[in-house]
Amino acid sequence: METLKQTPTPQVQPVQSGNTRRGFLKAASAAAVGAGLIASGGLIAQYVESMERKRASRKLDIVLPRVSMNRHIRSTVGLRPHRPIGFKLEKEMLGNKILVHNWGHGGSGWSLCFGTGELAIRMAEEAGGADDHAVLGSGIVGLATARLLQRRGKNVTIYTKELPPRVTSNYAAALWTPTATLCDPTKITPEFKQVFEQAARISFRYWNDFIGHHPTYGVHYVEGLQLRDLANPTPPRVVPPDFYGNVIEDLHPQPIELMPDQHPFEGYGARLTLAMRFEAHTFLFRTLNDFYEAGGKIVIKDFKRPEDIDALKEKAVIACIGLGAKEVFKDEHLNPIRGQLNILAPQADLRYSVGLSGASAAPRWDGIAVGNSALYGIWDTEPDMKLAKEMIDNAAETFSKLQKFV
Repeated sequence: METLKQTPTPQVQPVQSGNTRRGFLKAASAAAVGAGLIASGGLIAQYVESMERKRASRKLDIVLPRVSMNRHIRSTVGLRPHRPIGFKLEKEMLGNKILVHNWGHGGSGWSLCFGTGELAIRMAEEAGGADDHAVLGSGIVGLATARLLQRRGKNVTIYTKELPPRVTSNYAAALWTPTATLCDPTKITPEFKQVFEQAARISFRYWNDFIGHHPTYGVHYVEGLQLRDLANPTPPRVVPPDFYGNVIEDLHPQPIELMPDQHPFEGYGARLTLAMRFEAHTFLFRTLNDFYEAGGKIVIKDFKRPEDIDALKEKAVIACIGLGAKEVFKDEHLNPIRGQLNILAPQADLRYSVGLSGASAAPRWDGIAVGNSALYGIWDTEPDMKLAKEMIDNAAETFSKLQKFV
């Protein structure tokens, strides 16, 4: 079995975020304009306006999330395919077939899908390639890989057990989080770090191509308001200087730390953030439609063992089957991390996420996502309604402390 050889990292224009407020202001303004946030009167738009007019003392207009169980419309569970040693991106020969493994992305599948898909295709091409390709799996990693193959003029058939929306990718938080539950940083190799950076930069470039088609594909930037209780501070998260994700920090707009006279929450620290969001339901269905329109074929099929793959007619196969690889390839490293999202009814006037003391509420097109969980080794996909109530009640209590300020 051959692992990926290092190739030159693609030249991707970095986000000019800088470490100063002025440096971030330029980057945030550009990103906000591109995402339509300036026109919508978002928090960063207000901040930019106040700073440009030298009215820093103007407090931002804040809307808080309305959180309660009577607004709860559903809870969903997704199983993140986690490998402590990182995603598997390798090629091998299976009989006379080229088989490329592209799975085990943890909670980073949305962020890295185009990057690892591109690298997987290059590996298949290096092994001789083929005109007809099989892609196993129709989650975001499989769909991204299939579309990249079609852009190369390949004939592609997706073999999958389920179709969107019945795929784990549809139940994800779906933000640009390229290191989320991806691996155990103490167990990865220097080679993996290099491949991770390649994949992240390639993927970031592809995702930014969708920003201009925001209503069609549901890829856009979302603002965030992160608060902290100054009277009961929590220890800051310390990122080691050798953390593998540090190499792509230039892809993340840096947060704006607000001064006390710039927000209404007396006794709290506040910062503004900006992150790329993927509206999962919208993007999956639109991309599946694009795949069909480009001549792609879908075959509903469940794989149990490598011999099932060997029986396919295609000579090049890229496996993007997530946790399905546990059974098919007997991977001892692969296990689920169970995540539960609780969705509240949409709130039209809330256009940014809010977080405080572990509670969070984030607007999506289909509602307000409250809370998230990460339980290792749990395969159960049935929503836990007791857990849902605990998370929603905790968020309601937390945000109720802020009502007196707005």
